[in-house]
Amino acid sequence: MNQAIEDYLAGLFTAAQLVSAPEVFTGTSSDIRPPESDAILVLADSIENVVGPLHRATIKILVSSPTDNRTQHAALADAVKGIMEGALPPASGFTVGGFRTKAHATAVTDDDRWLTTIEGILGVDWTPVDNPP
Repeated sequence: MNQAIEDYLAGLFTAAQLVSAPEVFTGTSSDIRPPESDAILVLADSIENVVGPLHRATIKILVSSPTDNRTQHAALADAVKGIMEGALPPASGFTVGGFRTKAHATAVTDDDRWLTTIEGILGVDWTPVDNPP
């Protein structure tokens, strides 16, 4: 389940025409990011069953940019947050109910990069597509 949600969200960010065309990674990605590039890392930390097919996924999205352009980083982070807070498109294999942001913070890391963390809860309905309610 975690990988399906991470892939879904990574697909949203890849398909969006975001400022600076960042590279998008998931929590299980083994790709290496060049230090001078913008990047988005999507993590589905945990998925908890609420009732029946309804689940609550704890999501963390990290937006990382070089420190040489704070304005560009802020625009990228705002665009990512806007995508998550808007109406999310259908997924393959599950239905997404929406995202509720619980935390949003920006800081400079030890390796001189801007890092914005967007954390929240994503509602997910895992009802099989071929057996709707």
